[in-house]
Amino acid sequence: MPWSRKQRKLQKTPIQKDIDIRKMFEIIKHDMFRWSIMQAGTLPRREFIFSGVFDEELFAEIREK
Repeated sequence: MPWSRKQRKLQKTPIQKDIDIRKMFEIIKHDMFRWSIMQAGTLPRREFIFSGVFDEELFAEIREK
């Protein structure tokens, strides 16, 4: 379990033998740049509040863009 204090050692499976650390980090970096372009994590801001009411339609529109 993630909260366990037991030490773990990663083991390679037969498929992973050809992947080196640098290549793995390049793949991760590429994925993170792709995710950041999508801006999938837009959070509510003050701009979405009008007259004390949160504008859900505007928020949904911004997230879709």
